[in-house]
Amino acid sequence: MMSTRGFVNGDTCWSLWSELSQQIKEQEQREHRVSYVCIAPDRGYFVLFESGGWAHNRLPESLRCFLTQNRERLSQVDTMSVSHEGAWFVSFRDGLKPRWRCDRLPRRLGERLLQLSGGDWKIQSVEFGFDGSWLLRFDSFEGAQKERETRLALWAV
Repeated sequence: MMSTRGFVNGDTCWSLWSELSQQIKEQEQREHRVSYVCIAPDRGYFVLFESGGWAHNRLPESLRCFLTQNRERLSQVDTMSVSHEGAWFVSFRDGLKPRWRCDRLPRRLGERLLQLSGGDWKIQSVEFGFDGSWLLRFDSFEGAQKERETRLALWAV
């Protein structure tokens, strides 16, 4: 589903259902600007504010459990994505391990992540489409010695 980062200039605009819209408005009135949003199926969401505060609702059970167990890291969420089938991916920018976690992935995506995570690749993000399609972004760890290389793996059902 949709996720976005880029509210850092202070401007926000949205067309969302009332519960999430109200959540954002209330926080912005307290000078807590939105930093990141992940919109999930069935009116689910995760919102990260520049203050480090966060809010989430109606996320898959396994993702809610993971977020609860990693409460101290939620201010460091880098990306999050949730599919209509309940698959999810979340990554952190704090440098701690695990750098990312996922669950209920489509078989081919799971295989590809396993393949890449054992090598010289940094998993950046996973985005899920409406029809079982997905996008995987990964980057070379070698960075400084070699030209930066970002790759995409696409799969459509």
